[in-house]
Amino acid sequence: MREATKEASTPRAGVRGTLNALFAAIVALSALCALAAPATSARAAAPEDCPEECHRQLAEARAATARYHDVGAALADGFIPVGPCVAVPGLGAMGTHYANFMRLFDASVNAAEPEFLLYAPDAGGRQRLVALEYFVPAYLADAPPELFGREFDGPMPGHGPGEPAHYDLHVWAWRHNPAGMFAPFNSKITCGQSGVTHALGGGGDNGWPSF
Repeated sequence: MREATKEASTPRAGVRGTLNALFAAIVALSALCALAAPATSARAAAPEDCPEECHRQLAEARAATARYHDVGAALADGFIPVGPCVAVPGLGAMGTHYANFMRLFDASVNAAEPEFLLYAPDAGGRQRLVALEYFVPAYLADAPPELFGREFDGPMPGHGPGEPAHYDLHVWAWRHNPAGMFAPFNSKITCGQSGVTHALGGGGDNGWPSF
């Protein structure tokens, strides 16, 4: 059962292109924040940043998403790939974002219901589930949302027309991250040889990746 539920705003099917542009800005802006605030990643690595309640919610998140190690199961449950694998030189990668559109535009936060699943290729090119991402539009939140005993990052301004400010939180539930469980990027993750690695300022209008 989702917590702290507010009235949802479900996007219309006809604005799919606009939403994809929004996700491009979300991912690239997260990269910018990671570059601007390395201290946040360092703090995330501290053991005390995941107390008892954090471990309980982490167990819930893993139990709820374990089936998504099979990408087909994620697709069947409504997760849609919204762009290429994302990486930034010197920071590592986030991976490829699979979004659940039905969860994106409300104020609910629940460890068992992430808005995004993040996948990265293994040595053989097979997509592997590595992380989860939680997302709340800022206009639906009176204060920073909280999960895993910590506040979400943000609010982050949108980049371009129609893109809302938002809060987000990355959780490396399925792959160790040397920078910390809640850091946006993982230096141990790459986009492989797929040719879809993006850096800040590359691709798309306004210098943002184009999904």
